[in-house]
Amino acid sequence: MFNLKNFQAPPAHLSPGYFWIINHTMDAEELIGQLKDMAAHGARSVCMHPVPREFRYDTAMSPGYLTADFHQIVKEVAAAASELGMHWYLYDEGGWPSGSACGQVWARDPERFSRRYATLDEQGQVKIVKIAEDPQKSAPIPDLLAPGATECFLELTHQAYAEYLAPYFGNMIRFTFTDEPLHAPFGHGMLAWTEDLPQEFLRRKGYELEVFVPDLLRGSIQPGSPIAEVSLDYREVLAELFEERFLQPLRAWCSKNNLLSGGHFSGEDQWFDYDFLMFGNILRSLRALDMPGVDMIWQQLEREKRLHPFPKLASSAGHQNGSSQILGEMFAIYGAGLQSDDMKFLLDYMLVCGVNTFVFSNYPMRLQGSDLLGGRPFFGETNPLWKYFDLWHNYCSRMSALLTQGSSASDTALLLDLRSFQLGGRTKEYAVCRALKSADRLLEAQCDFDYIDDSILAESQLKNGQLLVGKMRYSRLVIPPGALFSKAGKQQIDKLKASGFPVFDSDDPAALSPLVKIIPQDPALRVCKRDLGNNVYSYFMLNTSQRELKLQVALPERSEVTVADPEEGVICAIDSLDGVFNWTFAPGGSYFFLSGVPAQTAMRGVPGQILQILDGSWQLRALSQYSAGAEGITIKSCHAPTQAAAVGDWRPVLGEDFSGDAVYSCDFCCSEPAKVKFIDLGKVCCAAAVVLNGKNLGRRLWSPFVFPVQDALQKGQNHLEITVSNTLANTLCSKEFRRYCTENMTASRYDAIQQVFEQESLQSGLLGPVSLRG
Repeated sequence: MFNLKNFQAPPAHLSPGYFWIINHTMDAEELIGQLKDMAAHGARSVCMHPVPREFRYDTAMSPGYLTADFHQIVKEVAAAASELGMHWYLYDEGGWPSGSACGQVWARDPERFSRRYATLDEQGQVKIVKIAEDPQKSAPIPDLLAPGATECFLELTHQAYAEYLAPYFGNMIRFTFTDEPLHAPFGHGMLAWTEDLPQEFLRRKGYELEVFVPDLLRGSIQPGSPIAEVSLDYREVLAELFEERFLQPLRAWCSKNNLLSGGHFSGEDQWFDYDFLMFGNILRSLRALDMPGVDMIWQQLEREKRLHPFPKLASSAGHQNGSSQILGEMFAIYGAGLQSDDMKFLLDYMLVCGVNTFVFSNYPMRLQGSDLLGGRPFFGETNPLWKYFDLWHNYCSRMSALLTQGSSASDTALLLDLRSFQLGGRTKEYAVCRALKSADRLLEAQCDFDYIDDSILAESQLKNGQLLVGKMRYSRLVIPPGALFSKAGKQQIDKLKASGFPVFDSDDPAALSPLVKIIPQDPALRVCKRDLGNNVYSYFMLNTSQRELKLQVALPERSEVTVADPEEGVICAIDSLDGVFNWTFAPGGSYFFLSGVPAQTAMRGVPGQILQILDGSWQLRALSQYSAGAEGITIKSCHAPTQAAAVGDWRPVLGEDFSGDAVYSCDFCCSEPAKVKFIDLGKVCCAAAVVLNGKNLGRRLWSPFVFPVQDALQKGQNHLEITVSNTLANTLCSKEFRRYCTENMTASRYDAIQQVFEQESLQSGLLGPVSLRG
């Protein structure tokens, strides 16, 4: 049943967390102060992320990573987090990729744990190359397929943490976070290798691998050829070894210690590079985690430009595992100009794809020198928008509470043709295009789905007319054109078809099974559905376009329909009859509907017609300025006089590089205040707080910037003040700061990407129009 209490006051483990970047001398008092800052702003989850010198040469972190002094400080800070009622992720590495303990695993046995690959020498003979590591330059990455490597890693990291933090396991600490673990490298003319691969391949596949290695290295593998089957067998053995030798021991340790294994792999969205990525079989590897996840950190998704179904990889694995929480790491290098409207849209898109638990990046311990050129955006007191982030954290927590209740009601399994992805070349490229087209066709018709791959399809069972895949039951299977199957997978397909189970080509209209019926049909609407038990269901709907959608929505259930308001934490009534209702979906708007859950209150009022536009004399005054330089981000109060300034971008008045807070004010006359219900600010970059005649009307961090006037509006003269805050993009893009960076720092590899994003986000202030509405 629907858990109202969890929605209204979500527990800490449903709160979004932050990668807390530990990049300077660890002072317990300072760290505890930052925990209190997070908690005071409603961020009640944290993922402490050490950044030792072995990971980033220019960091100032001390004490040394995994030393007794390090653990003692972590223990003290964790105790404070517990007292604050916070949740704590156990991040299992000093950076990424996970599995090395920042080089300490390799150092235990460099010969046994070094990564290897197979290649051809000048005579065309196969040679096995051991990667030369230089611990003075970077932390050596071990071969996680080597027997004993994972056990060494667990001893150095997890077990060491357990000696200090075990009392918190299973309560304050629920999840480990493994970050982009990988095995031996792939590349053109390179095959990932581990010392006992030939023996393992022979044991598992019944024939010898070595004789085929030259042909595998030469590439140009055609589907259906003998070498194609060898290539797929080789990939399958590597995936099995990665699961058995790294992921399963990790999960077993977590289970023994009352924790759940969580995390994500690298490049979940990079399907065109799949044959060179080092996470085994992505769906198989995700299913080997208790809380599977993806990252969305550098505009893999972008409003109005790029939507991709890759978050459904994690949610599919989680649904099939029976996991209630699916992890999303977000934002790390979107740049400091990340707009709050974009943040909300990206989060909502992850939610509608089934990801429901979030770690944002990053909250830095310090911002000095080259720290300013690392991963951006920065969250915390150095961000002008931080003062509004209690609103953001409340929204995220309540949405997580809503979308972790019940179980997925998706009835469609969509085959992801990973075998074609693995073969590379044109075979991979065509398969990726078909996969994306198949997913879009379903999603644009309001059909939700879970991904399955050939390996789990072969293990699935048919029972009572449903396809059982792990904990999920599907009533239909959709297959993209040209998909490749193993012998066992093909036999299962033939068996399903012979039994009459619905198996569809993805371009067959009969493959579509919409969760809801909408009139008129519109491909911009995305829907996911959850079964809350006892004939109670929830529907999360997202308008992915920047168009307003006016739709009639019909749910299959004939119960009363209500809508959850995650900003206020209430269930509101709407006008519905037998599950049918009319709704206006704002551009980029998201809504959470409930079937069979009674309302607590009437629906919040909707702004009516514009009664008056406040286009008279406005004034502008800077309040505080955030500047980037040698001392990091400094904040100073402004004492400049108020200036005449029309509603609009404040840069012509305050300067191109102004980041911070400024107040727009105006006096206006209202002849009929009883008719006015709302003040609408129009477009704001990026957050606003409104005071009318000395009365606070509220704050907003994202659109729509509409505020009930309550009883604050007077007949005759009125005084309006609107305080607006923008992002750090302006100061970080200033010529002065860029000159300082050039003269004093080595640029981060992320900086150039982030600058592009930030240059698109410089517009700031109250853009309007500001109006009074009925």
